[in-house]
Amino acid sequence: MSLYVLTVPIGPFMQNCRFVYNKQSKEALLFDPGDEPNRLIREAQRLGLKIQAIFLTHGHLDHASAVDAMREYAQCDVYMHEKERPVYEYLKASAAVYGLNLPQPSPVDHYVKDNQEFSFLGTSFRALFTPGHTPGGVCYFFFKEEDPFIVVGDTLFNGSVGRTDLPGGNQNHLFQSIKTKLYTLPEDVVVMSGHGPDTTIGHEKRTNPFVTAYH
Repeated sequence: MSLYVLTVPIGPFMQNCRFVYNKQSKEALLFDPGDEPNRLIREAQRLGLKIQAIFLTHGHLDHASAVDAMREYAQCDVYMHEKERPVYEYLKASAAVYGLNLPQPSPVDHYVKDNQEFSFLGTSFRALFTPGHTPGGVCYFFFKEEDPFIVVGDTLFNGSVGRTDLPGGNQNHLFQSIKTKLYTLPEDVVVMSGHGPDTTIGHEKRTNPFVTAYH
């Protein structure tokens, strides 16, 4: 059974919000709803998707600002790592730095753990704890697919890595997460980043200059 992924770049930061869904059952998961909830709702309705849960890779405003609107629409639970609470709880204040007036989202419903396995959409996927960009960053690895993929948020990009100069960022933790959690995955795994185009684990291992330069 193959899942489908709809990528919707949203907001001024062009963050890649992802619907991962089963085309037969129309069940879907929503990853990182950071803005434009009305647009996301229209996309869900266009495809007839029934959102089962919302998963956050981390709590920055461009990944989590539309959590409450989408949770209310879908009547579903929200998942995040517990160590991400300080970042998530700072969202409203962080938005003000950019001149944005955003409400503080409500607490999440569940905290995920490293290597925790979830069963949705007729398949399973695993949470990988990848701190560095933020203290509670998580990637979600769909390892059972014929073409496996991983939703990585801002941990790893096509030719780049997540910034670590924001509150809670840690450069050493970021590169350790990439090397020990991501680069140990099969090279054909598709990397779905929070910004920019998709890539693969193998491509980044061979060409990513930031990781190669880090010792």
